[in-house]
Amino acid sequence: MKGQQSYYHVQPRHGGDFEHSLQVTLHEAYHGTKRLLEWDYGRKIDVKIPPGVNTGSRIRLKGQGSAGSGEGQSGNIYLTIKVLPNKRFLRDNDDLKTTVSTDLFTMLLGGKISVPSIDRTVNLAIPPGTQNGRVFRLPGLGMPKIKHPEQRGDLYVTVETILPDKLTTKEKVLVEQWKSIR
Repeated sequence: MKGQQSYYHVQPRHGGDFEHSLQVTLHEAYHGTKRLLEWDYGRKIDVKIPPGVNTGSRIRLKGQGSAGSGEGQSGNIYLTIKVLPNKRFLRDNDDLKTTVSTDLFTMLLGGKISVPSIDRTVNLAIPPGTQNGRVFRLPGLGMPKIKHPEQRGDLYVTVETILPDKLTTKEKVLVEQWKSIR
């Protein structure tokens, strides 16, 4: 066809997405953190990890994947979070669980014990006659909720009794006396 020009229209294509896993500590998940991601070819990206992330949380870095073609948008990078285990706390969604030990006298007679939460230490009132293994709920001392970081889960504290390893002769006599009157 003489005199007719042919035009090609390139269809825009979205760039490719990338997946990347990222490990954070429980304290980093509680407070939020920043990481500098670096690729082999020298590219660096500052990433903000929000408070409250949990294992399996995904963070999208919009437009940070591979470049699109034909004026298509760049792809995304998806970070999959893994929160590392913590020696003191077990995480259950937004709640934390911990175990504290106290002496027999506090369990029998009552008293206060110090309980470490993730961001401070609090005093817990132990009522007289508390049974070994009792669980106390401390509201609002757990992890921040990812969508509402001003709200927090709860801290569940299991109380364990520490018994003395060895009794003196006088202590044995007193325990025997106590046993005989019960």
